[in-house]
Amino acid sequence: MPFYVDDLTAATIFAAPPSGDTTGATDTTNLQAAINAALKVGGKLVTQNDGTTPYYINATLMIVPPVSSPDGYAYMDWEHHGYAGASIVWAGANNGTMISELGWKRSTITGVKLAITDGITGVVGWNIDTSVAHPSTSFLTFITCPISLGTGTNNVGWKIGTVSGGAADISFLDWVNCVVVGNDSNTPVVAGQSGWLIPGTNTLNLNWHGGAAEVLSVGVDPGPHGSKFFYGFGTSKNAVDFSYSAESDGTLTIEGGRYELGSTSFLVTQAGTKHLTVTCTGVQWETYAAGVMFNMLQPGALTLIDPYIFTSGAAYTATLITLGGSTGRGTLHVKGGAIMASDPFYTKSYSGWTTYIDGVGILAATGRTDTDFADTNQPRIQIHQRAAGVIAETLPVGACQGNAAPSTQIVFGGLLGLRAGDLCTGILVRGAVAAAGSVPTTARFGLADATGKILILSGNLNAVANWIVGPCPMPFTGPYTIPTDGGYIPCLVVNGTWGSTQPTLIEGTPPSGSGAAFGANAPEQFQWAGQTDLPTVGNSLTLTGATARAYYMAVY
Repeated sequence: MPFYVDDLTAATIFAAPPSGDTTGATDTTNLQAAINAALKVGGKLVTQNDGTTPYYINATLMIVPPVSSPDGYAYMDWEHHGYAGASIVWAGANNGTMISELGWKRSTITGVKLAITDGITGVVGWNIDTSVAHPSTSFLTFITCPISLGTGTNNVGWKIGTVSGGAADISFLDWVNCVVVGNDSNTPVVAGQSGWLIPGTNTLNLNWHGGAAEVLSVGVDPGPHGSKFFYGFGTSKNAVDFSYSAESDGTLTIEGGRYELGSTSFLVTQAGTKHLTVTCTGVQWETYAAGVMFNMLQPGALTLIDPYIFTSGAAYTATLITLGGSTGRGTLHVKGGAIMASDPFYTKSYSGWTTYIDGVGILAATGRTDTDFADTNQPRIQIHQRAAGVIAETLPVGACQGNAAPSTQIVFGGLLGLRAGDLCTGILVRGAVAAAGSVPTTARFGLADATGKILILSGNLNAVANWIVGPCPMPFTGPYTIPTDGGYIPCLVVNGTWGSTQPTLIEGTPPSGSGAAFGANAPEQFQWAGQTDLPTVGNSLTLTGATARAYYMAVY
């Protein structure tokens, strides 16, 4: 007797228990008969183990709409009880399918655990599909349905949309705490093993809640189209966590979850004109192999919000995120989070990418050298300045109409804006007449905060070689990283004169009046007479306000 019907409900079909026939012939016949009976009444199939013995099958179990279906679709819940190990074990030949369905809708599958015998290759656990006669499969929920792929090559946990292509609908599928494990949880990864392989082009709104993909060649291939959502999902020891094997569009959204001990997390290999959006929020990636973790070779949008990317070994490098392609435009946006990486932590091989980096912490390098760290939305004037090699200027270089020699023993300064993280290495002035002859006692440059407190100084830069025609970079004694957004004051002082020719610096028109625009704010330009040198670091300038000179100065 392959099954019996619960007389109390008349819609619950209890399959016969496992027969113990390891060839799979008996259990395949019994399970298929029970499935057909449950489909006929649109009811529930219950399978159960005796605590030690699984079902063995050697041919595909088919879930298809019965002839009696009023709308041409299949409806059948499936529960498996007992035995913590596999519910059903594949005992058939290579290149088979354990369970295949067409047109299955609005059903819940709970506790059905599949396993493929070691050494068998090319087997699919669940084949989810449609056909011309049954063009939709939707609203299926799989709860705690793990799959073990064994040691064979090219085994796949879930294959979705193989036949349907773009002509049929596969949507609103949910996996709750479902795990696919390759190679019996041991490394190395076996070639071709995949957790979820989704070739169907009309696979929409697929959702994972918890669960994992472990020790696989590819954890998930989300397919060429549609929207996929992962909530609290995880991976471990995969060669690739998410691999797009075809030109792709649509969205991939990941919220939370831990991804660990793999090689590459995202691999988008196909160039093209489609646009793929990948958004990860609050995700942890830990101890991946050195090299590329996010390999976006098709322009799209990669957004990492509050990521945690850490390693127990050496810090990641600029190849952590690799952006490439040949057509279209892409955006990388990393906002907040903590990344154990050198800085910058991404590289572009295709100019079509625009990068936005905002508030990233725990970078391995002491300073941020990549200009993309300036701000999420840089104004055009700032883009201009950084393209010219400076961070900020006291006044536009094009507004300078005159030049003058700095008078002895007068400190000259101007106000400019800097952002937290700006790495400042010196002050740039621009000479109109070069210095000649003997040198003055002192020529020094410094950077102060908006209150006038000196933060960093140059050495004595009185040599003739420093005061030339054109850009004159005057380096600090070491780099200085700006701690907070705000106003900062580059300043200079010369004590003495050059013996033959006094150098002149280009300047603009000083602001009229004296003092700041509003109250006690820092003045835009100022001078302070009677000084043979700048104050030492930690001591303050006197911001007197009125000035006869407004020298062009820039921080670089």
